[in-house]
Amino acid sequence: MEEKTHVMQSSNINALSTGLHVLVVDHDSTCLKIVERMLQACNYEVVGVSHAMEALDIVRTRNGGFDIILVELHMPVTNGLDLLTYIRREFMLSVIVMSSDHKQEVANKCLEKGASFYITKPLSMVDIETLWQFVFLEKHSKRKASEMGMKVIKKIFLQYHPSLIAEVFAFKSVQIILLFLDLDATPSKILEAMSETGLSRAHIVSHLQVCHLV
Repeated sequence: MEEKTHVMQSSNINALSTGLHVLVVDHDSTCLKIVERMLQACNYEVVGVSHAMEALDIVRTRNGGFDIILVELHMPVTNGLDLLTYIRREFMLSVIVMSSDHKQEVANKCLEKGASFYITKPLSMVDIETLWQFVFLEKHSKRKASEMGMKVIKKIFLQYHPSLIAEVFAFKSVQIILLFLDLDATPSKILEAMSETGLSRAHIVSHLQVCHLV
């Protein structure tokens, strides 16, 4: 009975992970092969590479193109933390750092830099089976952030340019939302995206301050 239950649970988990694209980055070829096989056993679509910059090139070529990136922390030349920084700067992807380092401060540093999770090696099948959850959480947080960004935009237009709401939302909404949600976005960048509306930089700064975004 217990064995049957386990098979059913594994089947359900595989259904959730099937088709999700995972990029694995590890300079240790043995570890790389083991993790690749574990992921494939759970029906993930897997690409494995041994160099951080090769991984970054693949991500850029595919314009993101992955649901999860699983990266070893301690690698020569470009380490996992640097790769994490590059990827999070350009793409909103779930990056999970793995390492045999059990120090709490190391895990904290990775999480502070934007890692979705920190997993200690050796990875277990439970670790692998539950990776799909980070994809769900990432998409859920994006949706919530987009809703918040839209509210901010509406607040600006309703006060200053109500007659332009329909026109701007039709052509510029996606671009503006992305700017609002970009942590490095400045009032000048936002103003550039909204140039045809007649808003001034002062208007944007004022409203961002009201919404506690600057």
